[in-house]
Amino acid sequence: MTMATTDPTDEQLQRDRQVDRVLGEMTRSGQDESTEVDIHPDRTRESRTPGFSRMRTDWNSPEAAHVRSLNNLITRRLMTRFADAYELMNDIWLVVRTPVVDDNGEISTDEYGQPLWVRTEAGNYVEDWDKLGLRQREHFLFSIVTRLYEWQQTAGEAWAESMFAKAMWEERFAEGFGLSEGRTVDDRTHSGTRHSQQERYFAIFQASYSRRADALMNSLKGIELRLSQSVA
Repeated sequence: MTMATTDPTDEQLQRDRQVDRVLGEMTRSGQDESTEVDIHPDRTRESRTPGFSRMRTDWNSPEAAHVRSLNNLITRRLMTRFADAYELMNDIWLVVRTPVVDDNGEISTDEYGQPLWVRTEAGNYVEDWDKLGLRQREHFLFSIVTRLYEWQQTAGEAWAESMFAKAMWEERFAEGFGLSEGRTVDDRTHSGTRHSQQERYFAIFQASYSRRADALMNSLKGIELRLSQSVA
């Protein structure tokens, strides 16, 4: 008697398709777990109007500490890898902005050692670009143009690192998904999520760093455009 066998190749292909589908849904939704809540019919009448007054609108203390730590790490990495860009921008701000000074007349700095600048009540910086003379404008414009290539390459490296981290997370998730003995896709998804937790948060860190590096490039290009228009 010949017993029916399951083609392991077909089984693996089915498992791979499940992993791809789950990862795609997670990427689109921005989260790992389902957001659907099974509400009992007797409670639907009470839930039709959202309780915005009770809705949480900020991080709780432990979460806020983690987010603050993440942003601090990213800021320090940016200031290390783009040190000359920060130095150049501060040279420009020292001319066009008004620094915050202490009782001794010293310029106040933030936790990263960067100068603090006077702001309006609306939060805008007090700036006067007319303080820049023509030679200063040409000097700063030349500095940006000649360094922009290296800055963009460094930002490109940050993007590559974020893509690699994302691939590491997806592979680790797929591994946990495949190792799971759960009978449902949800069970295997939960296993994959737990198995890839460290890689997932590392991927978030790298993606955030890459996004902020891009934002820095956009800021530098904006300053370059402003200077180029003023010397034309």
